[in-house]
Amino acid sequence: MKFENIKLNNENITIAILEVNFALFQSIEACDNYRKMFTSIYRNFPLILRSNDSSGLTVYDGREDIIAVLQN
Repeated sequence: MKFENIKLNNENITIAILEVNFALFQSIEACDNYRKMFTSIYRNFPLILRSNDSSGLTVYDGREDIIAVLQN
């Protein structure tokens, strides 16, 4: 588990980034289930799932506004 602070809409926001196996991204339902497992633990933080595909490209799943900031 990794926590990162980002600036979003001129506000500092702490997010929880979960490193997961890339195979999880093959199913929207699997991503949703994984996120639900950790929501009770990290309920005060937006959860972002992160992994690397076979070419090493980082992929994310979660709030689009946060992902846009992470990708830049």
